[in-house]
Amino acid sequence: MSLVTIVVSLYKAAFSDELSDFRSQLTNYVRLYSFLVQIITFVNTNLERLYVFCKFLLRVLPTPDGQYLEDILHYVDLDSYRVQQMSSREIALARQKAKRQDRATRCIRSNRTSSG
Repeated sequence: MSLVTIVVSLYKAAFSDELSDFRSQLTNYVRLYSFLVQIITFVNTNLERLYVFCKFLLRVLPTPDGQYLEDILHYVDLDSYRVQQMSSREIALARQKAKRQDRATRCIRSNRTSSG
């Protein structure tokens, strides 16, 4: 039996207030470690191992009803995305007199072209 299986079975056997407390402490450790590791270089490899284990364990542990959306938001890593300019160029536009259309006319024209 693996260590993860043992922890999950102990988790299922615990009381509900202990479950939420354990899960929140586990989540806090994973968040805090992932933040601190970006700032500080840790020498202790056991902390890294614990982080990897806890991160995996959070995915395996059953969640209480209504907490799925909250957990999904925690797993989405939006911090690693960034806006990056890929290229820059000039666009030549011809000078023309603008034609103004009201909104109703545009809707009617777009419906005619999409349906016919």
